[in-house]
Amino acid sequence: MKILIIDNNSRHIKKLIALVQSEGYVTDSIKWNDQNLLQKQKDYDVIILSGGRGLAVPDHREDLAVEMSLVKNTTKPVIGICLGFQIIADSYGAEMIRKNVQEKGLINIDVLHPEKIFEGKRHFSAFVAHK
Repeated sequence: MKILIIDNNSRHIKKLIALVQSEGYVTDSIKWNDQNLLQKQKDYDVIILSGGRGLAVPDHREDLAVEMSLVKNTTKPVIGICLGFQIIADSYGAEMIRKNVQEKGLINIDVLHPEKIFEGKRHFSAFVAHK
């Protein structure tokens, strides 16, 4: 399986790439503002939108327009991490609200729609750190 990781200025991009590759997946990474993003994504089975900094979705919709178009128009599974998930949610009309308290720690995830990327897993834990 080939995975495209879109780097949204994540300070953890090298760790994310190493983690995905350690699971045996072929990966490539491109920057969020790559002008060929829509064309390049066609060569991959799964797309991961990384976390990032400095690009709060409500303030940068115009900057993130190509990435949001990808989210809305691809037929491939798209996984969003932190900012990446905000991009997905905003693309489908969710409202972003800043919380007063930071959440940090492991949460349980239930897979509602099985996809190849989950390799049959119905439940798993994920680390969160956000406001």
